[in-house]
Formats: sequence, structure tokens, C-alpha cells
Amino acid sequence: MEFLRRMGLAHAFFAPDAGATVLADDPEPASSAPDAGEDKGGPKPGGTDAAKPSVPGWMNMLPDDLKTDADLARYDSIGSYVKAMKARDAEGPKDDGKDKPEPVKYDGNFAAKLDDVDDPFGNIGGLLKGEMEKRGIPQKDAEALVKAIGAEMEKKRSMLQSDDGRRWRDGTLAKLWGDHAAERTADARRAFAALGDADGSLRKALDSTNTSVNPVFWEAMSRLGSLLRDDGAAYSGETGGRSRQRDPYRPVEYPR
Repeated sequence: MEFLRRMGLAHAFFAPDAGATVLADDPEPASSAPDAGEDKGGPKPGGTDAAKPSVPGWMNMLPDDLKTDADLARYDSIGSYVKAMKARDAEGPKDDGKDKPEPVKYDGNFAAKLDDVDDPFGNIGGLLKGEMEKRGIPQKDAEALVKAIGAEMEKKRSMLQSDDGRRWRDGTLAKLWGDHAAERTADARRAFAALGDADGSLRKALDSTNTSVNPVFWEAMSRLGSLLRDDGAAYSGETGGRSRQRDPYRPVEYPR
């Protein structure tokens, strides 16, 4: 107990009840008591000490700057204070709405939009604008963001038309067609040649929409090209790993 008292912990373990008076750690020796007539430091009538509010006894163990704290004085014991703090932490922070952005409304001059290839119906751009309006993003910043996204999408399209994009296409078709990859590729090229593209406009359109590197496009062209082979045989449902089946709706071309 003497150890706790000297370490200043005796008060924490033996806090007095509400309103109780806490004795000083070391009572002043009698020899140091003030003589009669001296100022004993007590409250003076009409003085500032008389106006001090009463506080619970447990607050006497707090630092001087907290001993008269009005918020702490609402708790009659240190236990009630701890319980109140734990209950507040359990509830979590309250959303008072102060951090919510103020929505804005863009005018009709919002010119930024995504390319028709990336957003043919405009619903993606509309979604972006609506979300940025709800978040209070200024119109000039919102337009700059839409333009940046559009530029990035165009950059990705250009990458697909590079050697990297073509390698990705060929690798995907090789997995799809297996051992028949060379044959199926020849069929696809045969079909494309039959379409005719003297001015290159069709190939340009296919490239601009990334269709020319789309494996599905090459699968469709391959199936068409298989119908244009020199032997004249017609097949349906042909894929790389399955046996060929004759199309029952096309007459067999017998040799002459």
C-alpha cells in the first residue's frame, strides 16, 4: 500500500464515492501550519473561489487543468465515466452529414463524351456524369475526366491493332482450333477475299472497331470460308476438334 501511495496509484484503486473529500498524499506537518492571522488559502466571501462549481471527488486525482472540467463533472465516479466512453465507442462515429458533398448540376454545354465505339448508346457517359454530379465535382473537372477516360480507351484500341494485339488474337485462335489452326485460318482469309475490299474501307472499319482482332469474327469467317473451298463440299457445325458433318440443306456437288 505504501508503494502504491508513493507512486500516486492509491487514488486510482481506492477512488472515493461521489462528493467525498480526498485527503492529500502527505498531510502538511504541524510545524508548517500557518500562524493565526495568516491567509489560510480558504474560500473568501465574494471572491472567485466561492463561484467555483462543486465537482465529484474522483476528479481530484486528475491533472490541475482537468480538475474543474465541466464535462467530466457530469460523471459521479470514474466508473461511470469509463462506461460512458465505452458505450460511445461501441456506437461508432455518427454521420452528421457534414462530410457529404453538395450535389451540382451540369449545364447543356457539357461537351465531353466517350467515342461511339466505346459507348454507342451514351449510357456509360451518362452514368459518369450523373455520379460526378452527385459527388459535387465541378463541371470543368468532370469534363476533363471524361476526356481522359476516352483518350485511354482509344489508346487501348491502338494497342490491340499493334503486334501485341495480333499475337493475342493468333494465340487465342490456336487454342480454339488446335491442330486445324492453319486450315481454319486459310478458310477465314478465303472468305474475306471473297467479300471484296478493293479500296480497303472494309478492313479499315474492322480495324477501327477492333473487329479484325476479335477471335469470334475469325471463327465466323472461317466457317464461311469452309463453304468456299475448291472441292465444293458444304459442312455445318465445324470446329477444330470435331468431325465434319455435311449440311443436309445444300445439294451435293458430284464430280462430272
